[in-house]
Amino acid sequence: MRHGTPCRARVHARFGLSIYRPPVRRLMDISSAPRRRNAAMNVIRRLMGSVFLCMALIAAAAPMDAEAGAIPEMLRRKPDTQKKTPSRTVVAEVNGRKITLAMVADQMGALPPEVGVTALEDGKRFLERFVQTELLFQEALRRKLDFSTRVQAKIRLARRQILIRVLIENILKGIKPAREEEVREYFRANRKRFRRKAFVRLSHLVVRSEAEAIKALREIRGGASFGEVARRRSIFESSRKRGGALGIVRRGEFDRNLEKAAFALPVGEVSGPIKTPVGWQIVRVTERREDADAVFDDVKEEVKEMIFETRRRHAYESLLRKLRREGKTVLYPGRLR
Repeated sequence: MRHGTPCRARVHARFGLSIYRPPVRRLMDISSAPRRRNAAMNVIRRLMGSVFLCMALIAAAAPMDAEAGAIPEMLRRKPDTQKKTPSRTVVAEVNGRKITLAMVADQMGALPPEVGVTALEDGKRFLERFVQTELLFQEALRRKLDFSTRVQAKIRLARRQILIRVLIENILKGIKPAREEEVREYFRANRKRFRRKAFVRLSHLVVRSEAEAIKALREIRGGASFGEVARRRSIFESSRKRGGALGIVRRGEFDRNLEKAAFALPVGEVSGPIKTPVGWQIVRVTERREDADAVFDDVKEEVKEMIFETRRRHAYESLLRKLRREGKTVLYPGRLR
């Protein structure tokens, strides 16, 4: 359901909505700044992987009809969009229980797309893992964990969350992406919003004292490469491994002293020692871009994505207002104490 490539950090991904945050000034571990977007995406991937794993384990812990060996109806139900009848071909047997191609396909469908592709390429390994989860499932049943109050509570919670998610997906799936003329109109009306801020691309090294910074600077000015000195002397391990490569710095994102020095340096030049909250730093500018008006073709996908996400948010909020208006709700916040 996603259209275009999101170009700003977003949170509240659970319902496909976005909340945009202004840049935050970083005073401490500035070496993490150039990787914040990749780090955020890695966190999201890990969280999504955990969600799918938990859903699979919850499904496995659900009660099973001992005679029929059937999965409960809630978890056995196929998506409405699945029109073809899954194959009944038996691909494995575990303690007498037949594992069909349909069961494997259902599990495959619960995986993220990129994981599903990998699993298809290595079907035997995926099947082996499926069998492992089946063995665990059967052992849990043997120990009668399916009657556990705690497990039943988790199943009820999973069912609630799944139904809410499917409801929201159904509400939002009819939302269309913006047409070209709508995107252009939005861009013209909000051109300043997409103005590109000036930035510099930096390498840096960080040491604990001014004396150490002076020694490092003498080495660089004496002919040693900045990267080599950063690898030997910098106390920031993450950037040190990259020869001090820090990445892009925009105004308002870093320590004021560091920012002032960085934007005053010509490309290729090295600064003197700069005192910052994390130590004494030396920086080198490797690239510079000045403020500039955005070109439509450069931001078209970003604008399209913003319009699309706004429509999704409005649809979600409209649904909540409707349910509030038509329903009867009474809150007793004082009883939470």
